[in-house]
Amino acid sequence: MSSSKSKADFRAAILSALGAQSYRPLKPKELAKSLEVPPTQYAEFRRQLREMLHAGELIRLRRSRVAAPGKLDLIRGRVHAHRRGFAFIIPEDGSADIYIDPDHVKTAMHGDTVLVQKLSTTFRGKPEGRVVRIVTRGRPSVVGTFQTGRHFSFVVPEDERLPRDIYVPPTETLSARPGQIVVVHLSDWDDPARAPEGRVTKVLGFPDEPGVDVLTVMFEHALPMEFPAEVEAEAEAFKPRIPRAEVAGREDCRALPVVTIDPKDAKDHDDALSVRDLADGLFEVGVHIADVSHFVRPNTPLDREALLRGTSVYLVDRVVPMLPHHLSSDLCSLTAGNDRLTLTCFLVLDERARLKSFRVAETIIRSAADLTYEQVQEYFDTAKIDPALSMLTEPLDRLLSLSKHLTEARMAEGSLDFDLPDSRIELAPDGSVSNIYQLVRLPSHRLVEEFMLLANRTVARYLQASGVPVLYRVHDRPNQEKLEAFAEFVSTMGLKFNAGESLRSRHLQQLLKSAEGLPEEGLINDVLLRSMAKAVYQPDNIGHFGLAFDRYVHFTSPIRRYPDLVVHRAVKRKLHGEITPAWVADERGRLPGVGRHASERERVAMEAERDSVRIKQIAFMETQLGETFTGLVSGVRNFGLFVKLDRILVEGLIPIGTLGDDYYAVDEERYVARGRSSGRTFRLGDPVTVQVVRVDPVSKQVDFRLLVGGTERAESTGRRKRVPQKQKPKVQSRMRPPKKKRR
Repeated sequence: MSSSKSKADFRAAILSALGAQSYRPLKPKELAKSLEVPPTQYAEFRRQLREMLHAGELIRLRRSRVAAPGKLDLIRGRVHAHRRGFAFIIPEDGSADIYIDPDHVKTAMHGDTVLVQKLSTTFRGKPEGRVVRIVTRGRPSVVGTFQTGRHFSFVVPEDERLPRDIYVPPTETLSARPGQIVVVHLSDWDDPARAPEGRVTKVLGFPDEPGVDVLTVMFEHALPMEFPAEVEAEAEAFKPRIPRAEVAGREDCRALPVVTIDPKDAKDHDDALSVRDLADGLFEVGVHIADVSHFVRPNTPLDREALLRGTSVYLVDRVVPMLPHHLSSDLCSLTAGNDRLTLTCFLVLDERARLKSFRVAETIIRSAADLTYEQVQEYFDTAKIDPALSMLTEPLDRLLSLSKHLTEARMAEGSLDFDLPDSRIELAPDGSVSNIYQLVRLPSHRLVEEFMLLANRTVARYLQASGVPVLYRVHDRPNQEKLEAFAEFVSTMGLKFNAGESLRSRHLQQLLKSAEGLPEEGLINDVLLRSMAKAVYQPDNIGHFGLAFDRYVHFTSPIRRYPDLVVHRAVKRKLHGEITPAWVADERGRLPGVGRHASERERVAMEAERDSVRIKQIAFMETQLGETFTGLVSGVRNFGLFVKLDRILVEGLIPIGTLGDDYYAVDEERYVARGRSSGRTFRLGDPVTVQVVRVDPVSKQVDFRLLVGGTERAESTGRRKRVPQKQKPKVQSRMRPPKKKRR
């Protein structure tokens, strides 16, 4: 090995050596000797080895010998725990989930990355395993309710998937009071026979205090509260005035009728559109994207913080941005009337939106208007628009026409278009819920979506054709077992679907089309989406199954997604002729880790966003005790029927024991509950009328009483009197304080 090897070279050499058939576990010095590492680079070699051990790419055996987990039949994956103590491991290699019995979970917690050894047994057809090693903790801190016992204090985690109470020494309580929500930092915990121990690092307040609910979500998902001082300082150093030299080196698009179209409460504008007529019936659409890479340079404090965050998180009442506000809401945001630096994908289309040619360029734009979806839709519906915006009517008409053709062409290719119902929560100034209503997907939404999809797809083509390493947005074929379960589900609704190996996205599209207009349409969309694989970021392009695209990247949202920033940097290197062999080698070594991290941060963001919505839904439902709602059966389990309410889309449970007219046999695989005597059945998608009888903010559960529903409709009892909510029981802990560790 030469003396000029980089970290990527060391990593590749180590993986190659450990993956060889003849490899036997070696100590670091022995491995370095076999790889002919020069003495002057041994320290760098050891640093790379430590990084790989910490990341779980390697595992340390007895006597400090190292080996690859695959050689030991160990599988790396993420823990998805259940409140009953068992867990599933989701392998990073995409193989089948592995069931972990409570006795084999050890001290692994939900969200941890672990190494697992498969056992010879199976559980309900799934492979079974045991946790061998915890690679990284998914959550070093836990949010919970502080309680005091007779002799010690403890914290009851908010997340029921963390079933162990956490012991808090008397000197580490931070003067918390019983019933307050606190953040507790976990100490090392490697003995499942002992209770975990921690120290209170922050007291958030009592649950009913304004703002505590969303703060709880933020700390529970370890979302950063503020930016480090050096990151803020780097962002603030950028001035609004764009240097003349920068303008001179870009294509000037400030004369084009550029517009942004976003939600009315958008905090940033990272994409804009323009269109102009060319000769011979062609049109040039400009998809202008904020040039975040101009400000966020590699290996700077800004870049490291953006990578750490991975994505912006949109909670119900605030945004946790990937970039400081000076950039995300100001200098990078394509606000009307301001000169902004952009990276533009110019798409030349014919009148049926067929792509004839394209180019990518560094540009400068000045948006003519910050439009909302509602404004644009009102113009499409009524042909009325603010006179000050009359010059935009022709471009908007042209963009709408082209977007419709793009939708038709994408559907013809087999692209899936999930039209899932979504709700919007409006908050009062004190943070309470003033209204919940269902959002409607408008043609103005689709207009923007179609051009973003086309730009992402085109940039992927541009980079792949040049052999430039980049993070693709990939989506694998659905798991066969889940597909077969889905086919069984839709068969109960009279829909035919073949889940064979030859399945393509267009077959799923045809099924969704056959469900259009049915009362169960939204539910079928939802169940299918849950049956699909998760889209992830990786440098290995396997295409995007759901969109039916053979290549796809994320290019259009670099203000809020780190992978888009990675793509922008690759595009600019290509434009400037800076694709060197050294850079390509470094990127190929770096991108897999960046992709895994970005995918994980996206998952965390989605969970946090979902949790923030759920706590506000629960708060709203507490005001609805005794009220009557209509909805659809959205789940059938042996303990009850889940129901999703119409319009507000809140989900709750009808406990099976409250269906007092009969004893019900539940077939979870076929999503049906059937009365043994009456034959009355409940299936997914059945319309029901329910009454709200219980809301538990601790478990975030809503309980309903069935009023009308099932194949044999019961007689409605009408409105019932308001049912008082049960008092929250006092938390009792059976935990004993842990014994002192031997130091």
